[in-house]
Amino acid sequence: MKEYIISRHDPKNQDNLGRYIVDEWKTYDDIGYRFNGEVLNYLEYLNAEIKYINAIELLMRRHCLGSMRTRYLLKLDPPSGVTATGAMKDLYEWLKRDRNISIQMLPTFYRLMLRDCILAKLVSPVMYVDYGYGYYLYIGVTEDCSKELCEIEASGLFVENLDDIE
Repeated sequence: MKEYIISRHDPKNQDNLGRYIVDEWKTYDDIGYRFNGEVLNYLEYLNAEIKYINAIELLMRRHCLGSMRTRYLLKLDPPSGVTATGAMKDLYEWLKRDRNISIQMLPTFYRLMLRDCILAKLVSPVMYVDYGYGYYLYIGVTEDCSKELCEIEASGLFVENLDDIE
């Protein structure tokens, strides 16, 4: 299986210990705060969120996956506030370990994940998706995804091959 990290953070901005050294937002809760002189607004955040969801959908389609299963699941805080949709609240209540997450449910599922409502790993025989703090996606795939990874990079996200990381 080939493994990659997909992130909005440029890996060139890490120190020799792998710590990110640029002042950029890292969570949904950072909306309204200032980073590098700019205030993160909801629309800018949403644009980044959509890029992550599109990246996962693109790789799922490359593998002809209509769904993936939750390998582990940890429910954190239920979705709340003005941006929490009914679909997010319903999915949060329905979720548990070993649930089948269809590609149609994926946008809502990953909004819950990216907004720190849940932690989970999605798996299938040909692909996995794991999420780490600071908007790092850990992806494993069995098929050659060079074209899709180029599309993901063209969207503004960064792709690192885990085999190339020292």
